[in-house]
Amino acid sequence: MDERLIRGATVIGVEGPIRAEIRVQGGRITGVGTRIDSAGCEVVDATDLYVLPGAIDGHGHQWEPGFTSPPDFRDATAGAAVGGVTTLLDHPLTTPLVVTLSEFEAKRRLGSRTSLIDFGLHAGASPAHLGELRGLWAAGATGIKVFTCPTGTLLDGFDDPARLDDLFDELHSIGARALVHAEDASVLASTAAALTTANHASVANFPEWHSLAAEQSAVVGILELAGRHGVEVLIVHASHPSIVHAVTAARSQGVAAFVETCPHYLVLADSDLAEQGAWAMTAPPVRDVLAREQLRHQIRDGSIDTIGSDHCAISRQGKAGASMTEIIPGVPGLDLFLPLLLDLVAGGSIDWESLIRVTASTPARLFGLRQKGAIAVGYDADLVFVDPNRSWTVRAADLPGSAGWSPYEGRSLRGSVVETWSRGVPVARGGQPIGRPGHGRFIARAA
Repeated sequence: MDERLIRGATVIGVEGPIRAEIRVQGGRITGVGTRIDSAGCEVVDATDLYVLPGAIDGHGHQWEPGFTSPPDFRDATAGAAVGGVTTLLDHPLTTPLVVTLSEFEAKRRLGSRTSLIDFGLHAGASPAHLGELRGLWAAGATGIKVFTCPTGTLLDGFDDPARLDDLFDELHSIGARALVHAEDASVLASTAAALTTANHASVANFPEWHSLAAEQSAVVGILELAGRHGVEVLIVHASHPSIVHAVTAARSQGVAAFVETCPHYLVLADSDLAEQGAWAMTAPPVRDVLAREQLRHQIRDGSIDTIGSDHCAISRQGKAGASMTEIIPGVPGLDLFLPLLLDLVAGGSIDWESLIRVTASTPARLFGLRQKGAIAVGYDADLVFVDPNRSWTVRAADLPGSAGWSPYEGRSLRGSVVETWSRGVPVARGGQPIGRPGHGRFIARAA
């Protein structure tokens, strides 16, 4: 039966929880109300469950140079579906790098064959391929990724102020948005040299290498460039409240600046890095408990615009090594994307309205995803059924992702994803993916 009526649920939107029924037909929401006629509908009993708009993860890394996750969309999008994510925007650090239109189109075709959920694609800025950016933006890229520090790829080189200025000139001319990994390359280099000289290059020294000062310095420079060139920027994976303050201050001065943080900055802290070592090592690093609590407050007060997973399915081998320079930074997190945040709601750290704003409504608007991000008539039936009261324990062995480990191993969470629908089709149930590769559609950025 094509038409379904969800009955008995508490529906969560940006204005908070309401009791409502949802009618779905042809992959779209065709009715939301308190008394909807069920004639001709398959009735779905959602008593005691909450229904949320599917999460939009604007910061996925499906595979990167040196990483060992599978070379298509199946692994990451299976985890995403289990984690309540119904739209994944993937970053360009793939094989090959997405810095040309031909690579963008090849990746789009690959996603259309293998993705379980809808997806969009960010493109990469490379000093050698600035002329490609216009075509990439016109093809529907949801952002242009910029690194101010080395990556070991063709995206390197924007630690040079002249090159960065040329890039922002081009971004302004085509009206494109920059997604910026902001760490100051010169600060990173000098700190790494000092630590190596002092024989302090273990994982415990990683926060000194990727220091808050390096992050702050790069963010200040990017915000100045954005204001001078009139370019919209999203500072990704902000690890500290001072980064958020810098962005909101620039925005108050008329700069089109936005800021993203990640679940690991809201859940983990430097004590976890000290205890877990490489398993909790990501760049920028997780900061102290006070910073974590302040970031949670900034979710509630509206300072933070979006939450992205920054998911990296790094193998156990990638986390092996005695030196911080031998270890690949990053953590897997797609399969726990909403559960980690649901636990924060259950504990009172953030509220339902803020959760929907940073995972659905704002990323839909920011990335130009017109039919995503809300439970409303005419929108895609991207829905997540949640049990807000179920307590459970994270076991990496139970998660579908290929990494096979989790920095949240053994952590007790309250709130679980029961079922995930992508355009009205169930793609995950009971913690396992059930969707079909190829169901996912490429979503181009709308104006």
